[in-house]
Amino acid sequence: MLACVLALPLLLLFLAPGLGLWWVDRWYQQQGEGYRLEAGRWTFSPFAGELTLTQLQLHHPGHASGDETRLQQLNLQWNTAQLWQRHVQVESLLLQGLQVELRQHPNDASSADQLSVAGLSIPMAGQGSDSKADTNTKQQDVSSAEPAEPWRISVEQWQIEPVLRWQAEQAPASQGRLQLSFSGEDFTWPMTKPVPHRLQLQLSDVAVKDRVSGELALQVDGLLAAGMQQWQGDITLSDVSLHSLSAPPLTLQQLHLQQLQWQQDKPQALQLATLQLQQLSIGGEDSPLLRLEQYLIDQLQFNQPQLNQLQLQTGWHDYQGLQLTVLIDESGAIEGLAAETEQVASAAENGNKEKAADHSSPEPAKSDTSGLKPDAQPDVQSETSDSQAESELSVSIAGLRQQGDASMIHLTDASVSPQLQQNIAIRQWQLADVNWQAGALQQPIQFDIELALDDYNRIRSQGQLSTIVRGDSTYPQGQFTVNVEQLNLVPYNGYLAQAMGYHVAHGQLNVSADIELDQGQLDGTVDTLLRNARFEPEDDAVIDRVSKQIAMPVDTALSLLRDDSGNIRLEVPLSGDLSNPDVGLSDLTKQLSTLALRTATMHYLKQSLVPYGTLLSLADYASSQLMAIRLDAVEFEAEQAALTDQQREQLDKVAAILQQKTELELKACPLFASDNAPDDWAAMASQRASWIKQYLAAFNDDNDDSLAARVSLCKPELADKHQVVLGV
Repeated sequence: MLACVLALPLLLLFLAPGLGLWWVDRWYQQQGEGYRLEAGRWTFSPFAGELTLTQLQLHHPGHASGDETRLQQLNLQWNTAQLWQRHVQVESLLLQGLQVELRQHPNDASSADQLSVAGLSIPMAGQGSDSKADTNTKQQDVSSAEPAEPWRISVEQWQIEPVLRWQAEQAPASQGRLQLSFSGEDFTWPMTKPVPHRLQLQLSDVAVKDRVSGELALQVDGLLAAGMQQWQGDITLSDVSLHSLSAPPLTLQQLHLQQLQWQQDKPQALQLATLQLQQLSIGGEDSPLLRLEQYLIDQLQFNQPQLNQLQLQTGWHDYQGLQLTVLIDESGAIEGLAAETEQVASAAENGNKEKAADHSSPEPAKSDTSGLKPDAQPDVQSETSDSQAESELSVSIAGLRQQGDASMIHLTDASVSPQLQQNIAIRQWQLADVNWQAGALQQPIQFDIELALDDYNRIRSQGQLSTIVRGDSTYPQGQFTVNVEQLNLVPYNGYLAQAMGYHVAHGQLNVSADIELDQGQLDGTVDTLLRNARFEPEDDAVIDRVSKQIAMPVDTALSLLRDDSGNIRLEVPLSGDLSNPDVGLSDLTKQLSTLALRTATMHYLKQSLVPYGTLLSLADYASSQLMAIRLDAVEFEAEQAALTDQQREQLDKVAAILQQKTELELKACPLFASDNAPDDWAAMASQRASWIKQYLAAFNDDNDDSLAARVSLCKPELADKHQVVLGV
């Protein structure tokens, strides 16, 4: 009999999980039609400290949280003997295959919102002040009780892998799927030793307010220090895809933060060994606005030594594989930015209206300040100053530089006519010693930049720049040079028309500038060489305005400035205060006046001296004819994709002439057959002229200079047949 009495509690203890499942199943069936609980297999060993439950299913058909909730496996192992020592020692916790659907939705106008989970609906709000009062009373009762020895909790290892699907109809409306894996070891409470852990998270089918959708994956491998005051580890964000109605789509292959360290102790600090971004894309797959293969930051540190001070220090920023598309519409706005700004402003305005309607309430009573003295008014200015002081940020960056092959900017500007379509290659980009503090640069930024607009053009700039504050204005300070080689002006006719009222039929530009900025003063010179250029009137109003500025017609000025080879050379001095600089128009007018006087004197001599005037005219005519070369046009077939051997032989003869006569400037003017010309005929015609310049670029003249510098490309035109006309 005694044995039966002793065995009964043990039997009930072993059967407790089964009895519990039976009771839960009976209770769950009462919660809705068709509700039931199923369990595949379970084991319970209280003295050995093990509980296993597999294939648990909750069926709740037709409920807001779905038709089914599943748990694949639950395994819990613990040390029973430690319970007598007020120590919950979990040796292993494994939770796999938990699939749950959550839904937050309003119930009706008179009750709180509901959270639907596993076939049950749970109110999300409390029961009012009475509930709070009860809670406070319980807390007081607990606090008044005599303190007992605290329980200790430890988990030697754990692995939790749930899959959650949620849908929220309010604040904000969203839905999606979350797959989580959280594992770690050596957790104790209170925390007495570091806790290594790993978090793997995958978000998919995410949608927020039907405006933003996307997916991403996150992995965190870290070590949480004892006391929870420090954390260090690696964070990897990968497979990011975001889509929005108000912004271009974004994809990111990976963002990796290596050896991240954070400390809560004062001063708060965050350190990072490296930040690496790979394969960022903004915009559509066919024509993205931005693509970036890699961006790497070395040694990042963020500190807050004081409440009103923030410090950011980084090593070198290295990037490669940049592809940027800039589209400027007819109004001059960058496409994608102006529309997005308007949509954000509209959304913010609508949100403020909705917020005001939801939280409408009588205006609060104004405080009576009539009895205060003027010096006792609230110090609003002092509060503003404190707020500004809190946001003071100093930034120190070793530099930004480009690695690998050249990056590319694809620029389309429809605000000018004809519109510009230009590819800008960034061959070299390096900025060094960026030190920003107290709203100004603390030392000059060293820079070295090289761009290329085509195979022959180079734009180089080197120097150092900082800033100085003079009065209420900030001015650049430093010295730099700019060199432009073989810039084909034809694609920029839209800007030339706005600046001087002319289009250029052919011509290329060389510029050499040496500029110094010192204490708000400008000093320097710009040497300009315009090779083999011919201008055509486009805007009479602009031509008239520019003519008045230089005190003579523009076409007259251009004629005076040409040398014997048809080139225009200008030296423009720069001087004066940066707020009102002098760009040397007076010096240019002086040059033009001198040239005009010399030309007029020569004309007078030719007309007055007989027979010497006739001889001079004949000599000029003969000299011009000796330097003028009539060449056969290079003819092309409609579908021709490269130069033929016959065309190369023809160009060899042209190269031989240019090699001997270094003063000659060659024009290559592409013509395209007007019959059935496609929309991109201009680009096709320009490509043929580029083939000719590319072929001649392989030859050097007697001065050992490439012939490409003396070959100018004309703007394409429609004609009777496909050809490139050559001439000087």
